[in-house]
Amino acid sequence: RDMIARGDNPELGDHQFILKPISGRAGLEMDKTGKPDVPKMKARLLFDELGFIIDEDQYRDALMLVDLFHYFIRHQEYK
Repeated sequence: RDMIARGDNPELGDHQFILKPISGRAGLEMDKTGKPDVPKMKARLLFDELGFIIDEDQYRDALMLVDLFHYFIRHQEYK
């Protein structure tokens, strides 16, 4: 909890954020019919833009992670 930035003048230290600030709208829709095959709540999130900022090392690590998942899935068939 000590690493969470708080207040008007947060001391971010060595934090590197990968998600840009976002704005959007959220809404909830309730179904009061009581039917078991219909969800009781529906949530809707609408964002104007989602932006990610990553450096070269993070990009390389993300590609490596995807490659390792692909390798795992390919070799899982033969176990």
